[in-house]
Amino acid sequence: MKWDIFSITKDKKKAFEKDEMDLVIEKIEKSAPRKYRSERYLYYYNYRSMGSYIKPLMALLEVVAQWDRSEDQRSDFLCSLFMRLKDFYDIRGRLSMPEALEDLALMRKLQDLFLFFFDGQDTPTAAEIKGLLT
Repeated sequence: MKWDIFSITKDKKKAFEKDEMDLVIEKIEKSAPRKYRSERYLYYYNYRSMGSYIKPLMALLEVVAQWDRSEDQRSDFLCSLFMRLKDFYDIRGRLSMPEALEDLALMRKLQDLFLFFFDGQDTPTAAEIKGLLT
């Protein structure tokens, strides 16, 4: 019996098929700054391997992928982005919304998100986020 150990099997081909998250990541990577690619993988994309983070990560990345620079939708975008970021970093739901608005670490993560995904353009202030969500 002859075995060809160097051929690609069907199982290995299936391992390279893209799922829904891969498609969203590709969409983001088309417009995101290349210099922060490693940070995006380190702080966001690598969480896809942890089961409890998959849904909040996917929701966050979908909001990021939908960003356009129009001012008329900025407030809606910032509200939904902050809510998804809170869900992602507060996976157990321990922070109430007033506590989340006062959490400096969460606000810093929002600013980092704008830096890593949008090159720091139109980064909202903490006061702007508090004003929109209260």
